[in-house]
Amino acid sequence: MQMVRFLVDAIFQRDYSVVQDAHMLIALVMLLGNLLVDVAYVFSNLHVRYQSVVGLIARGAMARKGRL
Repeated sequence: MQMVRFLVDAIFQRDYSVVQDAHMLIALVMLLGNLLVDVAYVFSNLHVRYQSVVGLIARGAMARKGRL
C-alpha cells in the first residue's frame, strides 16, 4: 500500500523518473509472476508441453512446402 501512495505522490509532484521506475518495477513483477505461473503449470500438468518458437516456425515453413 505504501508503494501505491509513493507512486501517487510522485504523479502529483510530476516526478517523472520515479513514476517511470515504479511502472518498470510493476511490469517486471508482473512478468516474473506470469513466468512463475507458466512454469508451475507445466510441472503440475504433465500433459502440457512447450515447444520452441524456432521449431514451430520451421514446421510451418515445411508444411507450406508440402514436406510435412
